[in-house]
Parts: sequence; C-alpha cells; structure tokens
Amino acid sequence: TQMIGRHLDRLYPERVPTMTDRVALTVANLASCSRLSGVDFSLREGEVLGVGGLQGHGQRELFQALFGATKASGAIELWGRPAAIGNPRQALTGKDGIALVPEDRRGQGLLLTKSVRENLTLSVIKRFTENGLLSRQKEAALVKEMVDFLRIKAGTPEQLAGTLSGGNQQKVIFGKMLLTQARVLLLYDPTRGVDVGTKGEIFQLMRDLAAKGYAILFHSSDMPELVHVADRVLVMRNGRIAATLEGEHISEEEILRAAMLETRAA
Repeated sequence: TQMIGRHLDRLYPERVPTMTDRVALTVANLASCSRLSGVDFSLREGEVLGVGGLQGHGQRELFQALFGATKASGAIELWGRPAAIGNPRQALTGKDGIALVPEDRRGQGLLLTKSVRENLTLSVIKRFTENGLLSRQKEAALVKEMVDFLRIKAGTPEQLAGTLSGGNQQKVIFGKMLLTQARVLLLYDPTRGVDVGTKGEIFQLMRDLAAKGYAILFHSSDMPELVHVADRVLVMRNGRIAATLEGEHISEEEILRAAMLETRAA
C-alpha cells in the first residue's frame, strides 16, 4: 500500500486551490439533437472542472458543442460576455477564446505528415506575420520555447509528428493549444494512450496552468484521474448534469452513484 501511495504521489500533483471568483465560462440550457438536454454549469478562472459519468451520456457532445464542432442551442458566456461559437475557428479568438485537446489525437489533433514546427504554428501563423511577411525568426523562437516548456522529445522541430511517441504527440497538441493564447481549455481524455511519465507531466501542467489563471474543463474515462486532479466534478447522465461533486464528496463511489441514479426532472 505504501508503494502504491508513493506511485500516486508521483502521478498526481498536490491539488492546491487556485480558483478565483471570476467566472470564465457560463453554460445555460445547452442542448443538441444528438445527446445534450439542458446542460447548465459555470467554470471559474483557475479551476480544473472535471466531467465524468458513464461513457456515452453526453460528455463527447458537450465538448464538441462548446468548441463549435456540432450545432447546439442555449447560451454560452466567456469571461462575462455572450459568445456565439459557431465553428472551431470562431472558438479560437485569442485570449478570450476556447481551445481544445481533442479525443482523436492522430485524426483530429495532429497533421501526422507535417513537422512538429508546422503542427505547433499553422493555426496561429498570424502571430509570426507582419505586413504579410512571415518572420521565421519569431516562429523559431516560439517553437523552441514551447518544445522546451513541454519537454517535447523530438530530434529537431522539423521531425514529422507522425514519428513521435504517443506522449510526445499529445505534448505537441498541448503546445498548439497554448499558442492560441486561449484561456479556457477543453481537455477531452488528454492522457488516454500515453505512458505513465507523460500522464504525470500532463497533470502537473494542468495544475500549473490553473495557477496561472487558465480555466480548464477536463473529461477523463479513467475515474481516478477525475478524483485526484479535479477541483469539482460534473457527473453526466442522459445528456444532463446529474450531480456536481466537490471537496470530500469527489470519490469514485459518489461519481458512480450519481451516474447510476435516475435524475429527477428539473
């Protein structure tokens, strides 16, 4: 037991509360014809908000709707202002925007036949362009900064993303997300298929980003991750929020209980 405890200590960073009273994201009566049915919640600056429940109860659709990848009705506010998020490009509007680490890393998150550099910078190319001219120097400096910050193991920034390990591919996607400068981050199962060492790095990164004022919505199909990493957990059932757990109530037992119980009509 002591050995398992030490292993968990290394995997999960200390959960120091960093949330403020400032609301980063407000979702009201979000619904879609596919799976969502009147979802309401808020996410605060500096918070890691978990999304759990049995798989297939609207978690995927929630993230897709928030990022604008699927159509939904309802109201979304970002940093106190109404947001009309109609498509992913609209969602990536600088510091007031939303960025996503998607479920399908190789299919949605990366261009496997492009280099690490291109994957990091293609969606934010305007940051390196002045008067229509691309500044390779500025691009190279930001790429190096991100590779060093995330400890991406690649021979050079020109190495093809498809040749990296799963963990390093995921780090490239995180880098791409951070370069958008969005401060509301949607992380859908971000540690799936990566090695234990990289998992620990991702959890630490999430806590570090929260401490810097980022607001993080985090889904994991691995329940212990929600229990050990999230400040609060939204439990979904039948496309709705069945329960919101916080503090000592965040446990696998409580998540399962809320996920299994029929939700009362609001």
